[in-house]
Amino acid sequence: MSGQALTVTFLNELALQSPWIGSFALLVSEAGLMLLASVPVTLAMLNLRDRFHVTQAFLVIVGALVAWVLADTIKYIFDTPRPAEVLEAVTPIISKDLYGAFPSGHTALATALAVGMLYYRPSWGFVMVIGAVLVGVSRVVLGVHWPFDIAGGLVLGSVTAIGVRLVYRRLLKRSGVMGWVNRHF
Repeated sequence: MSGQALTVTFLNELALQSPWIGSFALLVSEAGLMLLASVPVTLAMLNLRDRFHVTQAFLVIVGALVAWVLADTIKYIFDTPRPAEVLEAVTPIISKDLYGAFPSGHTALATALAVGMLYYRPSWGFVMVIGAVLVGVSRVVLGVHWPFDIAGGLVLGSVTAIGVRLVYRRLLKRSGVMGWVNRHF
């Protein structure tokens, strides 16, 4: 059995034997993701009159949405099996995932939110990075992802958040607005 298979089997068995671990993993996976998404939205709502805050929150959300779409597209194209499809010892605690395992969409979304926040509010972003890693680990505990899927989600979310920022800055430079932005923000 590979290291990934042993990890998934061990964590999933632990969650099945200790219901509070499975419940906590489910809470982190679903509610944790919503909590991470609510941070930039809340900051934008609290600062609606400040273009900088609204723009920064918008970039965080766009990065997350792009990461989610890319993750789902990659899953659809490659359609890698989930742990329960390969390992008899793994029983998924949730079973609503429809197709491929790689990369983890939850992890990609959470990571894009966290990395986006690192640009906007670094101290909050750092805490959110920890949250994103917990979301990823919870997906392994729930028996729906391999550790490699989580690593793929972490990379995809990071690259997407950074890419959205780079595209935004390039668009600002082309439009001639960058000088104004730098002077005022």
